[in-house]
This record gives sequence, C-alpha cells and structure tokens, in this order.
Amino acid sequence: MRIDLQCPAEVWRCQLPAGADDPCEVTLFNLGDQRIVSVELTLIFVDKDGAELQRLVERGHDLCGDPGESFVMLLRVPSGMLSEDTHHIEVTVEKVWFQDGIVWRRTRGNLTEYQSNALPRGRERNMLTFIAGQDAIGYPVRQGKLWLCV
Repeated sequence: MRIDLQCPAEVWRCQLPAGADDPCEVTLFNLGDQRIVSVELTLIFVDKDGAELQRLVERGHDLCGDPGESFVMLLRVPSGMLSEDTHHIEVTVEKVWFQDGIVWRRTRGNLTEYQSNALPRGRERNMLTFIAGQDAIGYPVRQGKLWLCV
C-alpha cells in the first residue's frame, strides 16, 4: 500500500460494497486544523495477488470533516467495476478542499510504500484493543522512514 505523509486527510478504512447497489464507504481522518469539505480519491481495485484490476477517480462533495475527527465518504461504484476478483481497494487522496477555500494537492512521486501492521480479527487483536484501546489494530513497527503506530 502507499501513503502520502504530507496529506492532511488520512485514509482509515475502505469497505467494499456488499451488493451492486451499495456504496463504497471510505473512512478518513482530518489531520489538519480546518474543516474538510471535499476530497478527491483514486480507488484502485486489486485482486488477491496484488494486481491492479481497475482504477476509479471520484470526488466527494459536502463533507463535514472537522479537525481531529474522522468522517465518512460514500462513493457509488459503477456497475461492472467491482468484480468477484476484487480482493480489496487501495485508496489514494489526490486533493483536499478546506472550508476556507484552500486546496491541498498531492505532488507526483510523494507516495511512500508500506505494509499494514493490522492483525487479523481474533484473540491477539482482542487482547491488543483491551490494552491499547478500541482503535488499536496492530503493534507499532518502523518500516524505513515510516513509523506505523498501534
């Protein structure tokens, strides 16, 4: 997976649509000090081997991403884009619009590769959330210049 360390909105989760009429639900976190009102994302549909199947660029409007809070963006996935071969979706934030009119844009070549530290659901993850809190998903790890927290 890839992340832009300078991005003011962190992608927390991307839930695949359960059915053809269901939206893709992307949970983001506002790292900045201004309300986020719009976000443009690139969704990359990936198979179980990590190969890219398709790519979709979508913009969410009328969002309410308050500073220091998580917010949800619902996206319609065109029929035929989501196949049974889709294992997961990788999300990249391309642009962020703030309430004051400022626009943040991702610069080319500014993505950092990383491996998720998320534990599978089960006893070990339950023990971690009991100790570290409900938001904990994995143990802290350093990957090159990148530090992944709990």
